[in-house]
Amino acid sequence: MSNHGADPPSPLPSWLEPGGGPIGDGDLRFVLSSAELFKIATLLVSEHIWDDTQLILTHRDGSPWIEIAVAVPLHAEAGPDCRRYALWRYTGNVYRVGADGAVEDDPLAL
Repeated sequence: MSNHGADPPSPLPSWLEPGGGPIGDGDLRFVLSSAELFKIATLLVSEHIWDDTQLILTHRDGSPWIEIAVAVPLHAEAGPDCRRYALWRYTGNVYRVGADGAVEDDPLAL
């Protein structure tokens, strides 16, 4: 995991406190079950993309999918790599998403 070397200020201003105020218009919340969070972590380990990656998690209103985009660090020889997956919330199965935006027929064996 990368260390950016910037510790939080001390004392911590109220506007930087986690959960320090009401949710505002520009704030977003994403609700995951612990099982879904564990499944996503298992995906990252299984695909060997856990180290210094960034995730974009999307849940569209009314959708049974959690969309997972994983940005793998830039490698000079290969360029940037973004891998896409989708977690079916009813079963907890994770599927690879193809270039056409469709999930593969079979879930990943995690």
